[in-house]
Amino acid sequence: MAHSLDGKNEMVPIENCDNRYLAEDNIAIHDVPLFTRSGYDGYAIRAEDTEKCSSAAPIEFKVIEELAAGMVPTKEIEAFEVSRIMTGAKIPNGANAVIMLELVSEFRRNGEKYIVVKRKFQKGENISLKAEETKYGETVIKKGTGINPGVKAVLATFGYGVFP
Repeated sequence: MAHSLDGKNEMVPIENCDNRYLAEDNIAIHDVPLFTRSGYDGYAIRAEDTEKCSSAAPIEFKVIEELAAGMVPTKEIEAFEVSRIMTGAKIPNGANAVIMLELVSEFRRNGEKYIVVKRKFQKGENISLKAEETKYGETVIKKGTGINPGVKAVLATFGYGVFP
C-alpha cells in the first residue's frame, strides 16, 4: 500500500535543499542543447563533399572561418569548404558533420589555409543536434524526487536556484 505525506511546500535556496524532495515537476524552460553544436575540436563540413574521399583519393577543403566556443558563425559552408570549430561551438549553416582535428592534415597555399580529408563522413557525425538531450516543455525531473547533487545540477541547468 502506497503512503504519501502532504507536507508544506517551501522555497529553499539551492545551497540548502539537500535531502529534500521536489514539490512540483521540473519542466524544461529551453532546449538542451540550445543549438546544433560541435562534439569535438575539428572542422565543420558538408558530409556529402566527402562521398568519394579515401586514403587513395584524398580531397582538399578550404578553411573559410575559425570558430571558438561561444562564437557565432558568420559564413555559410559551401562545397569543399570547412570552418575550424571548437567543441561546443555552433555549427555553421551548410555544415552537417564535424571532422575531428586529429583526422586531417593542414597546409597553406597562397596564404590561405586548407585541410586534406582521407575518409568519408556521415551526416550528423560528431555533432549534437539542437534539443537532442531535452526539449522545451518536457518534464525533466518528477515531483517527489529526492534532491541530491545530480538533481541540483539539472535544476541549475534550467536556471532554478530556488526550489518549490
